[in-house]
This record gives sequence, structure tokens and C-alpha cells, in this order.
Amino acid sequence: MIVAQHLTVPRTARYFCLGPKDDPPPSQLWVVLHGYGQLAGRFLEDFEPLSHRSRLIVAPEALSRFYLESASSGRHADRVGASWMTRDDREHEIEDTLRYLDSLHQHLTEAFRSPAWRMLVLGFSQGSAAAARWVAHHRARAEELVLWGGLLPPDVVPEDYRRLENGCRITFVVGREDPWIDSAQVAAQAKSLERLGLATRVLEHPGGHRLDVDVLRMLGGSLLES
Repeated sequence: MIVAQHLTVPRTARYFCLGPKDDPPPSQLWVVLHGYGQLAGRFLEDFEPLSHRSRLIVAPEALSRFYLESASSGRHADRVGASWMTRDDREHEIEDTLRYLDSLHQHLTEAFRSPAWRMLVLGFSQGSAAAARWVAHHRARAEELVLWGGLLPPDVVPEDYRRLENGCRITFVVGREDPWIDSAQVAAQAKSLERLGLATRVLEHPGGHRLDVDVLRMLGGSLLES
């Protein structure tokens, strides 16, 4: 009889940072999760216009990397991407991701000597599901969760956010030309959250399934001013 078993092992994760390294410590921490098939370093390049002395932007890379293209000969092309999870053994991959993000947050907090920063968590595309799970269940408090080109995953329901201290604004961002996201589903999830008394908003940009610099600047400006 073949029986699946599991063993938790240490491994090396990679993340990229954009922002200040010296005193005074940043007052904001942004944790931004890339989409399927992306790498964190390249994803973080889109956030360079938001560089600010008070803002540390951190892009963790998903733990499962793979070649994006392979020839019929079996030779792999140069492009590599990463994925947060697949449907195979998904429960353990979800737990690994949450443990990884919790460890990263603790590492950053200790590295910057426990600053009282305000935290924004942004997930793009597949990263939206990982971001939603983390904010709903992790131990640090986010002031804002941004689901960009993505939805709450089926295993996270609006009621999961009730436990968040002092609330957490949840922002959905949708491209008007995005073929991968159903705006009606976004509106339905936003209304479910609003019915629970949670601060929720839906933002649009004119593009497709991508980040938009004007919306990013607006998110950055609103957190600085609030």
C-alpha cells in the first residue's frame, strides 16, 4: 500500500526589499506578493515609483520555482517563475506559506528593532489568495489588505476578518480590461465584507491584468495621509 507521509524541513526562502536601511526606521511596511509565474525581484520593480524614506516594501518570493518554457527536446529556456501553491497537497502548501510569511514578518521586526510601523499587505493575482489567508490568520495586524486582480479564496470567508483588531480596510483593485477577474464577483465579495461593518472599497484602472502606477501612488499617498 502506498501512503503519503509528510516531513517539515527547513529551507531557504528569498525576498527582495525596496526602501530605507538606516535610522530612523521606516514607519510603513508593505508586504507585496507576486502573481503566478512571476519572480519577486522583477515584481518589486513596479513599486519603485513608491520609494519613500518612510516606507519599506518587501516582496517575498513563492517557494515553488519552475521553468516557464521548455522545448520539445527537453531543454529549459531561461525564464523562471514561481507559484504560491497548486491543487496538489494544497493544505500543506498553504501552511508552509503562512509559516514562511510569519517568519519573514518576525525577521523584519527584529531586524528593525520592533518598529511601530503601519502595515499594508498587497497580493497580485495568485498572490491575492496568499495575502488574504495571511491577513485573516497571521499574528501581526495589517491596516490595509489589497487584493489586486484576485478574490478572497474559498477557504477564507468574510467572517474571518472580524477578529482583526481595530479593523483592516480591504481594497479590491480591478482592471477594466482584465480577462481573468470577474468584476461581479469582486462587487459581491465587497458587499459581503461591508455587511459585516468592515471598511471596503473597489478601485478600477483602465488596463488589464497588471499593476497600475497611478493606483499604486494613490494607495501610497492615502496611507501616508491617514
